[in-house]
Amino acid sequence: MGTNGSTRRRFLGLMGGVMMGGPLMSAQASAKTSDGTKERLAYIGTYTDEGGRGVLLARADESGALMIEKALSDVERPSFLAAPPRGRRLYAVSEVAEGQVYALDVARDGSLNVLNHQPTHGDSPAHLSVHPSGRHLLSANFFGSDIAVHPIREDGSLGAASDVVAHEGSGPRPDQKAPHPHQIITDPAGRFILVTDLGNDTVYVYRLEDGRLHEHSTVKLTPGAGPRHMAFHPNGRTLYVICELDSTVVVLDYDGAHGRLEAGQVLSTVPEGAGDNYPGEILVSGDGRFVYGTNRGHDSVAVFTTGSGGRSLTLTGTVPCGGVWPRHMTLADRGRLMYVSNQKSGDVTSFHVDGAHLKPGAILKTPAPVCVLPRF
Repeated sequence: MGTNGSTRRRFLGLMGGVMMGGPLMSAQASAKTSDGTKERLAYIGTYTDEGGRGVLLARADESGALMIEKALSDVERPSFLAAPPRGRRLYAVSEVAEGQVYALDVARDGSLNVLNHQPTHGDSPAHLSVHPSGRHLLSANFFGSDIAVHPIREDGSLGAASDVVAHEGSGPRPDQKAPHPHQIITDPAGRFILVTDLGNDTVYVYRLEDGRLHEHSTVKLTPGAGPRHMAFHPNGRTLYVICELDSTVVVLDYDGAHGRLEAGQVLSTVPEGAGDNYPGEILVSGDGRFVYGTNRGHDSVAVFTTGSGGRSLTLTGTVPCGGVWPRHMTLADRGRLMYVSNQKSGDVTSFHVDGAHLKPGAILKTPAPVCVLPRF
């Protein structure tokens, strides 16, 4: 049972979550050249109703510049992509009213084909991730107010949902009349599942047992904050949550042994007087010294330095994102490259990363990019 009664089972009669067979053990999804070196490939999710062409396959040159090679148009509004720890597969949400999750096969040249898809039993799934075991796909339905679990079959395809759990509650802002789960991830130890809910200002901690989610603990953030996405410090004991509705980052202590969170420092993602702003994504550098966040409205990347072993942050500055409405960003090439998806200007900006210094690189023009998944 949940600790505060804020969740309920939405879909009854779901099949059991026991996964037949072992985790995926085939080769890594990254394609290889004739001399055996890995290709520098990336996949881009786009909003097809805003001119995007589906899931794009792009190749990066040595400078990090991207060039689109192919497009898979079979998935409507593939706004988030994820890869398993092993196997030649990718997974995508279809962010539509009757939400879907897709399993995609990766060919040796990096091109994609649809294996199958399954309903999420919710409206507009905005995020998904693969459990470290490789046996379950986790997704968050933003307008459906629920989260879902799908078993991953041995061939990489998806089984019917093994669990769907609905959140309850609301917040003080107009955009918070209902719960809005926005991200679902697994903690670094693989013990607990964490979910941010933008609609009720809550971060949830779940246990995943036999394909079913059990609410373990929750932490409430500032009313009206709108927690959107989160990222762990490499120490595994600090969690950073970026909040869409009040332009803040919250630093939380994480007790991974007991699955408990405690909120601490809160600081702005933009300079004072920046105007309307809605943060999107948050990342942590591999060495844990820096945290990055996207600012939609201010159209910048916020750069923070960490202190006290990751338990505190200082806003070092903001860097123009190179476009308009930076929905997503990601790191590639061992953290030396950053890609920022500027949804409204239709481009992906590359940056060369040196700690707190982001040097703009090439810009890829493509309509409505909302997610980049590098495979190098």
